[in-house]
Amino acid sequence: MNVAIIGNTLDAYVAAVSLASVGNRVVLSSGFNNTDLIESSYLHNEPELTQMLDMAEKSSNLTVVNDQQFDSKNFDCFWLFYKGSSQDQIEEQIEKLSSENPNSKFLLTTTLGVGTYEQLESKYIDMDLEIAVIPSFVREGYAISDFKKPDLLLIGTKSSKFIALISKLLSEIIERSRKVMFVSAAEAEFIKTSICSVLASRLSLINELSGLAEGLNIDINTVVEGMASDARVGKYYLQPGCGFGGVTLSREVNNLLKLLSETSSSGSSMLSAVVETNNSQKELLFRKFWQYRKGKVSGAKISIWGASFKPNTSSIKNSPIHEMIEAFSSQNCIVSVYDPAASEGLTSAYSNLEQVKIAVCKEDAAKDADALFILTDWDEFLRADYFQISKLMARPVIFDGRNMLDYSEMQELGFEYFGVGRGRPLTEIIDG
Repeated sequence: MNVAIIGNTLDAYVAAVSLASVGNRVVLSSGFNNTDLIESSYLHNEPELTQMLDMAEKSSNLTVVNDQQFDSKNFDCFWLFYKGSSQDQIEEQIEKLSSENPNSKFLLTTTLGVGTYEQLESKYIDMDLEIAVIPSFVREGYAISDFKKPDLLLIGTKSSKFIALISKLLSEIIERSRKVMFVSAAEAEFIKTSICSVLASRLSLINELSGLAEGLNIDINTVVEGMASDARVGKYYLQPGCGFGGVTLSREVNNLLKLLSETSSSGSSMLSAVVETNNSQKELLFRKFWQYRKGKVSGAKISIWGASFKPNTSSIKNSPIHEMIEAFSSQNCIVSVYDPAASEGLTSAYSNLEQVKIAVCKEDAAKDADALFILTDWDEFLRADYFQISKLMARPVIFDGRNMLDYSEMQELGFEYFGVGRGRPLTEIIDG
């Protein structure tokens, strides 16, 4: 089939290379002037993506063009990928493409949330076009496998002809999917938003519990192990930490909050608490350090390992790194940050701050530090030589925002160790 993919996001690239790899003729055009454009480092850090992109282009099944080079003629459908916050850009693309191509068919994968389809359908009811919604469940770091073998594939349209076209386009993906649901477009949007809200709620709840566990001198990791053994609870999205980031969870929760505020007089106190808890959690490690130093933090040398919002991605969108750098900078601390993939984004965001240094390696970041903070659970940090790190630091203190390290092992190596809901209780420091 001939398909045009419009968008410059990770999802767009993954869809393009995956569809091209099974024999479709795919043209990928940037299309949107949104701020969530793909970073060049995404291509290099996303497993398999660079290789698949090279193979697809060499096979002539995939052509990557810019908006000016894009010829919209002779496509079976247009798949629009958009991670911005303005529906105007979606409407601009639909109007432009449908004016050049009668009987156009559009697949939409956006983060605009519930109600987007109904607004578009209402606006274009008199135009000869069809719109379907396919929410994305692609995770950075696992994007190719998530797209090719999804746990859930939602296809949102009630048009039998359009379902037949989509089923042909995604035939191999449908065969590999654990579950495929053909639903209305509005239902597809709502299912995606509801899933994200539940996941975000689980993360905020376990972070609330970790604070309580810490006060009771209980290791939250042991609690999580017990909770996860109950099949009704399961193990996913129960990792205590210093807050979740990225685009999808945050935006989908905020979309649902907005919708609830518009349709309900009371809004949602629960989802508001989820957002509030997560925002507070992003500053948790700074508050712990403040307590540890009894407020004497000015001028401290700070080492931070990890800036991306999760491992195996270069994205620092909504990552706790921003709150941490802001907090430490406001106290005139010197901050040295190392991340295996996010140095480009860090340089772009913080090159104007003299007290922030982007380190070239873990050891460089840790040198002469008064404390080490772990914000992202990269495997590289598990393999670090912590005996060497302890010798490099001015004071061997670790604040582990992802509970990666073993408390007893760190103690044996001479570290003071503070985790999230585990490690040495700060009350010992304060009371002492």
